[in-house]
Amino acid sequence: MTANLHIELYHPQEHAIISDWLSRTPPQGSADIDDLPFYDKEPPGPIGLRRNMYGEEDSGSAIENAVARIALERAEYKLPQWAAVHPDGKVVTGRQYRKARDKPVRRVSLLPRLICEINWADSGPGYSWPEAYHVTWFPSYDVYVVTASQDSPEVHGYTEKAIDYFTAGEPVRKAVSRILREYWADFAEHGEHWQHFLEAGLLSEDQALCVAGELTWQDYC
Repeated sequence: MTANLHIELYHPQEHAIISDWLSRTPPQGSADIDDLPFYDKEPPGPIGLRRNMYGEEDSGSAIENAVARIALERAEYKLPQWAAVHPDGKVVTGRQYRKARDKPVRRVSLLPRLICEINWADSGPGYSWPEAYHVTWFPSYDVYVVTASQDSPEVHGYTEKAIDYFTAGEPVRKAVSRILREYWADFAEHGEHWQHFLEAGLLSEDQALCVAGELTWQDYC
């Protein structure tokens, strides 16, 4: 891959964000991560840093969120979305969609692949807590990025976050299982287990249950 294509795949500020998250030296021509502004509502164009739902500028979480939004750009309208209608007819949603770009930022679109989608719980009629997981190949960085997406920012401060990555040397299904096991371990420590399997992707329901079973009192394998 040529140096020019390396730059054209991502905007300079996206290079700064991705490189910072991967703890790598950014390529020549990238922006400085410390110079990037935070937005409440991001303008059209390259993906940048957003303040969380509380208006805070938490750089670590904002970078995780921005990497996830770069990965999931093509799948934005397929991600979990919460919505409610007020008595006055106003519709409130949990996910903030981006405006259409003025022109494409990258010559090659990233193609996220669904791993699976689960529901953590039903806290009331019409109130579920879904979470969808995707894996996306990042050309020129030569890594697969695994993301988690919820229908509202109430848990993480954002609707999605990049949770980990792996290189091409590791089998994809094995790697995403390992990453989900580590991610779910934080919930398992508190005895929490997701309640419903909503959609299969790279992992079937049985495979996801096997991963979860290694963390809880139930043996699904």
